[in-house]
Amino acid sequence: MEPRSLNFDAVLSIDNIYKQYGAQIVYENASLFIGPGDRIGLVGANGTGKTTLFRMITGEETPDSGKIRFDPHVSSGMLSQESQCSLGITVREEMQSAFPEADEAQNKIENLAAKLEFAGGHEAKEALRQLSQAQIDLEMQGTDTMEQRIGRVLHGLGFPTDALDRLTDTFSGGWQMRIAMAKLLLREPDVLLLDEPTNHLDARAVKWLQGYIAEYPGAVFVISHEPKFLDEICYTIVELEGGKLSEYTGNFSQYQH
Repeated sequence: MEPRSLNFDAVLSIDNIYKQYGAQIVYENASLFIGPGDRIGLVGANGTGKTTLFRMITGEETPDSGKIRFDPHVSSGMLSQESQCSLGITVREEMQSAFPEADEAQNKIENLAAKLEFAGGHEAKEALRQLSQAQIDLEMQGTDTMEQRIGRVLHGLGFPTDALDRLTDTFSGGWQMRIAMAKLLLREPDVLLLDEPTNHLDARAVKWLQGYIAEYPGAVFVISHEPKFLDEICYTIVELEGGKLSEYTGNFSQYQH
């Protein structure tokens, strides 16, 4: 299979990185460019540094040399194998925290409404203008469909109908990972990084996630040892071998041949 051509504007650029742990060279002059809407699977032998790449992308680690750059207007989010949800709150509260802009707009509306009670003249006129803008900002966050979106994602990942009002602490570690995944999916970052996302999912939830990723508006970069999953969601495979990143057009089965 031939490598794909790079003829797009990258939202994420990994440029000539080098990374070494002791005597082990993990990355040597490795480069990768991810475009809007890409669906890329990262494959390679265990221990070659796939998760390390994700950690460098998120800034948890840094390359010894080379550059990793996001488009300045691009957001990113990662589900790692250690991802945890917040504890001591309900699932509903954790899901709502995926929409911080909506909370900010709602708080601004409440503060401005309180200010209007005592304002007059020019001050009242300015507060009304700001209140109108804050209401527009809130509407742009899709708050009218927020509960529907939350319900769709939780149902897709296999949660029962009463899950929203349960404390996150009452779920097992595997289900807490699903809660973390649901929150990340609701955030809809422009670049979605998924490290072995199927580890804690049953077959039904895996199938739902495949469909969700197919409709996802941003780029998806995934590490997985599941060939069928990669076949369903990816049309580019990146192979990590010998410290190099090699790109191939097609799904996992096509990459193998």
